[in-house]
This record gives sequence, structure tokens and C-alpha cells, in this order.
Amino acid sequence: MAIYDPHTKTTYITEGGDQSFCISGESDITCCAIYLESFVCSKSYFKTSGTSNRLDIPILQFASRFDEHYMKEVRDNNTFRLDLTTDAPSSFFTAGHSMAVLGTNHIIEVTDGILHIDWEINGGRGGKYTGNIGTYAPGKAEGNTGSLGEFWIDLNKEKVIRSIVDGYEMDVNSGNLYWAIPLKQK
Repeated sequence: MAIYDPHTKTTYITEGGDQSFCISGESDITCCAIYLESFVCSKSYFKTSGTSNRLDIPILQFASRFDEHYMKEVRDNNTFRLDLTTDAPSSFFTAGHSMAVLGTNHIIEVTDGILHIDWEINGGRGGKYTGNIGTYAPGKAEGNTGSLGEFWIDLNKEKVIRSIVDGYEMDVNSGNLYWAIPLKQK
């Protein structure tokens, strides 16, 4: 995917696909997405300066310089993936089902390398996290917008440093390999 950034006057070639959002920095662009319960970020593969916003020229430059071996190496070095299931209650991403359901990001902000994203789980059986491991309170048939998770991700350290699900702050340092537990009960 080619993206022209008018602020830096740079065109970036990044991982293609269904990226939810891109973060423009001083020297690079990072494209991020949440796929079910995984958070994925990729830095650009190639960049070229210029004032033109024509994307065909940088794409041709990129294609002529790099082969599949180089692409794999760059992808391995420029992409990180976090399994968010260890930073939320066990049933947050499944919304009461046996498989993960899709969500929607509502708030995205970056301050000093810390990404804050609000992620709402769509559909499902409805309901909110009750503070007990793996349990949800029944949702209302009307107006239930699903469960809301807030995640703070240190983009430099590539780790979740804080999460709150339906008002319950999670212990993201508990060492539990499968899901997070609340720090305190409400």
C-alpha cells in the first residue's frame, strides 16, 4: 500500500490490507490494526521524499529494488504482533461466543509513543464484564453497544502497559498466559 504524507512530504510503502489506522511520525509511518484478538503494527518497507503526491513513481521504485527475500526480512523486522487476550478478560473478544467477534475502534491517540485505543466488541450476546473471571452480565436487547476495552500500548517497547475493560482495570503484569484479571473488584 502506498501512502503520501503531506506533512513530511514523503511517500511510504507499507503492509497492504485492512489496516485500521496509520500513525505518522517524524521519520516513518506505522500502520496498525486489531484483527480479532491480535494487535498488529508494521512500519514502512520503503520511503521516498518529494513534493509529488503521485503514487505510481514510488511504487515502481520500490518494485524495482526489492525481491521476495528482502520483503520477508523487512516484514519480520518491521512488524510486531501482540496477543491482546492476555490483557483482557477471557471472554472479552468472544462476547459470549466460542469464537472471537469483530470490534470497532473509537478513540485513537498517541502521546509520547504510547498508543491509547478504545476497542468496542460488536454484536455477540451483549452484556458487560462483571469483574469476575470470564463472566458477563446479561445485556439489554436495545441499546447495548457491546463491551468496551481500553488499551494503552507502548509502541517502542511493543507491549500493553494498561488495559481497562468495562470500567475494570486489568492486571497486565499478572503473568497469566491466557487472560488478564482485574486489579481490584468494583
